Amino acid sequence: MREAIKAACPQAAFTEAGTFADAYAVLKGDSGITLIMLDAGLPDCDGFIGLFQLRNEFPEIPVVLVSDRSDDVSIGRATRLGAAGFLLKTSSCPDIVKALAAIVRGKKWMSPPVPLNDNGGEIGAVATLSPAQFRILIGLQRGLRNKQIAFEMGVTEKTVKAYTTTMYRKLGVSSRTQALILARKAFAEHIPQ
Repeated sequence: MREAIKAACPQAAFTEAGTFADAYAVLKGDSGITLIMLDAGLPDCDGFIGLFQLRNEFPEIPVVLVSDRSDDVSIGRATRLGAAGFLLKTSSCPDIVKALAAIVRGKKWMSPPVPLNDNGGEIGAVATLSPAQFRILIGLQRGLRNKQIAFEMGVTEKTVKAYTTTMYRKLGVSSRTQALILARKAFAEHIPQ
């Protein structure tokens, strides 16, 4: 992968991170990053959740999701969550070069091509959430109470309740249980336990 990046963008300097938390810290501290290649298999964060977070917090930086899965649902989800590209870890160097060259020019690249049979449903609803609402949804999934979520986010419990109400409206649900069922359907096995 490193050789393909150098071939596609010879002037590029890049940083590697072994975890999503490390990558996020690098992004927060470096305003010169112009492309993110996100491994869908990072140990501390699922690729779809990471993609969603990065697209919401760094919308100006294209994100390429790199995965060992090429099923239609995964590619469709990546597309709807705003990935600039989807590459298989087994892609050939020439294919990676073509993809990165296109993405750097502002084009989208999905390898294999984007499927037409997954209409978005739940993932489309989750994709409408703000970063704060998404963090609350993940907190709910982890079984946290509003007070604990508020502490982790550095906001008041009242703010969490307000965000939660708006989140429910966006998801088309009326309870915590319904929101969690929808999130599980949206991400299937991808939500961390």
